[in-house]
Amino acid sequence: MDTLALSVERAPDPIAEPGGLVASVSLAGVCGSDVHRLDGDVRDATGRISFGHEAVGLIQELGDGTNVDWAGMPISIGDRIVWYAGTSPCGECHSCRVSGKPCDNRQWPLPAAVPNAAGYRDVASLSRRVPFFRVGGPVTDEELVAFGCALPTALSGAQRLGLLETGQSVVVQGSGPVGIAAAMVASMSPVAHVIVIGAPTSRLELARAFGATTTLDLAATTAEERRARVLELTAGRGADVVIEAAGVPEAFTEGVALLARHGRYLLSGLYSGSREVPFDPVPITAKAARVIGNLGALPEAGLKAMQFVQAHRDRFPFRDVVTHRFDLDDVQGALSAMRVGTALKAVVAPSYRKVTHADHG
Repeated sequence: MDTLALSVERAPDPIAEPGGLVASVSLAGVCGSDVHRLDGDVRDATGRISFGHEAVGLIQELGDGTNVDWAGMPISIGDRIVWYAGTSPCGECHSCRVSGKPCDNRQWPLPAAVPNAAGYRDVASLSRRVPFFRVGGPVTDEELVAFGCALPTALSGAQRLGLLETGQSVVVQGSGPVGIAAAMVASMSPVAHVIVIGAPTSRLELARAFGATTTLDLAATTAEERRARVLELTAGRGADVVIEAAGVPEAFTEGVALLARHGRYLLSGLYSGSREVPFDPVPITAKAARVIGNLGALPEAGLKAMQFVQAHRDRFPFRDVVTHRFDLDDVQGALSAMRVGTALKAVVAPSYRKVTHADHG
């Protein structure tokens, strides 16, 4: 698909609507989905749209009736908050009103022509639909943005998977933010093995710091060698759980092959593009396996992610996840660093009132 045209321009004046607020942006995380959307792999909007759905900043102005965050904590001007524009619920769909599941019509991406909560700007306008939470304690902006929406994704995935039991084994395909976050969450359970497949070696080293017990270098091994190693570690059974966080179609075929009988396969990375791979459904039946999709999170996942970082910042090196920092003038460089993989996590640090947007036809 055609690559979209990115530009940096002056933003519309911010507005604190009733139930909303205005916040200055301190840091905004660059998500892999930003790159996919800019590359044209994700077509969920038309017209000119804004970018940046992982942000932390300071409250500048409160709209009428806004006096608590989404967790019910009192707020005031000057408070630090973290917000997740990408999980803004519509409040009207079946999931919002009836089932309690993640919104069917989430309010993202946002049109660039109006004030909005996108993070690639210096001042954001959060409507009453945008989940935000007051940040307390010594946690840094970088620690909060380190896993951005990757940690809510991992936490939501863990909920969809269900209980990880003592002695079980987990394989994570992918060593980007989603993969490392998934390994970290899995490591908090009483499983015997958390095996991460990925590259390069620097990311695998970081995966170990976040709880991986074994890492397999994607560039130095074949699929057959990786399967042999997983079987060796699991007494010939295979993995009880495989989590796909690679975003590569070929990972699906390999993931199924790594599953033990009665295993569970969680797909967290394959959400965009149109590439296909041959698929034999027989092993799913033969293994009585479950394949579970994981996209979208409830607003409360953002709160749980913030609380997770606050509770475990001394255990896990969140500060090491942010590898590249860019000014708003060079947001294209931030996206490029994520696209080619030189950055594990890039962040944008706005310095003046501008907004990035792209034509999305």
